[in-house]
Amino acid sequence: MLRCPDRLNSPQRFQPVDAISLHAVAGTLQDPAHVARVVAHVRSIKPRLRELLVHSGRFGDVRDTETNFVLARPLGSPLELVRVLAQAGMHVKHCVGLGQDGWIRISVGIEAEHERLFELLTDSASHQEPTALSLSG
Repeated sequence: MLRCPDRLNSPQRFQPVDAISLHAVAGTLQDPAHVARVVAHVRSIKPRLRELLVHSGRFGDVRDTETNFVLARPLGSPLELVRVLAQAGMHVKHCVGLGQDGWIRISVGIEAEHERLFELLTDSASHQEPTALSLSG
């Protein structure tokens, strides 16, 4: 049985999910009114998100950015906090892949999501590392 050499196989284009997502939102970026609304929303609500994170008592540092997220350095394990928050339906990212080990990225959402995040972070009065039990509410 003959086998086709790898160099003769037709190349297959790799389509990561991010590329598909970028193509899906390309049309919205062509709508200046929509872009203006999103930018205004981020600018208006991000200071409140930062304030909630600072007042939660869970972070040693919280930094604003010129993007749609803030960076925060948890007092405890960032990986554990990301895991526990994910279990509670809150998706934040650990920044080790960006060269920021020890920091997490928290994207701007809507006020109700920010309030829920604050409640989860302040659920235990001791401010120890949150657990799956303390974040189940």
